[in-house]
Amino acid sequence: MSDHQKLPDFIIIGAQKSGTTALWKCLRKHPEIFMPEEKEINYFKSDENNYAKGIDWYAGFFKDSKDEKSIGEASPRYLFYPDVAEKIHRFNKDIKLICILRNPVDRAYSHYWHNVRDGLEDLSFKEAVDREKERIKESDYNYRAYSYISRGFYYDQIRHFLDYFDITQIHFIIFEELIKHPAEIIEKTLEYLNVDTSFIPKMDHVNQASALKYPLIYRRIRSKSDYMLDIVREKTSYAIRDKISRLLRKIFTNKGKYPRIDPKLRKYLERIFNEKNRMLSQLLNKDLDIWNGE
Repeated sequence: MSDHQKLPDFIIIGAQKSGTTALWKCLRKHPEIFMPEEKEINYFKSDENNYAKGIDWYAGFFKDSKDEKSIGEASPRYLFYPDVAEKIHRFNKDIKLICILRNPVDRAYSHYWHNVRDGLEDLSFKEAVDREKERIKESDYNYRAYSYISRGFYYDQIRHFLDYFDITQIHFIIFEELIKHPAEIIEKTLEYLNVDTSFIPKMDHVNQASALKYPLIYRRIRSKSDYMLDIVREKTSYAIRDKISRLLRKIFTNKGKYPRIDPKLRKYLERIFNEKNRMLSQLLNKDLDIWNGE
């Protein structure tokens, strides 16, 4: 690593399906913040082999930064993987972390429908919940893709980070508050990053998973397009890859919201998360009553 390399001083670490893309897009609009056009670099997540590529590879994503006051990236998978916190601490023990937390039941259901939309899930949500423990043991891919419930135990995941970072280094955002009061939450985030709060970027609408048409056809086309893009990844911009993914989704998905979760299943999942949510509330000294009910 050369002395002149610019590297991030903040990272959005998660949680997945909790508005990280909307926040990333919003912060990129601020003139005093640089975030690369590629989201989810996943450098510190070792199972993607990016960490082995070294710090120079990582620094390449920030080479276009100029005189911005703050440089960051967003990789929402970081929160879920226990080994990430130690790697980030080794990289920069003073780094600022941003963590968005969403009602874990809604997060799990959104995660499920994201997979359905992408042709990655054939089970019903209840079946997926019932079989999660066995499925995620089968492979690294399954652990990443089908951890609907496991990803919602935020208390345990945050404790991993607190083994290396003081809690004051983590700026927590509650997803539901971000949706209700975006300007207020964005302003607090800008304050945390120590950048100008006189300009508050407008946050785009948070994307919601939608139902998939022709799943078999979509899955076949998507797998081939992903394969080709992986081959030319180093020469293809994130913007181009993102446009291709969005085009496929536009063609193969229905507009509108996915169906509401079965009330009995929701109650069952709320009971599963209840104790960890209570512990999380105490840890953050934050009332999480906003997660009670639908």
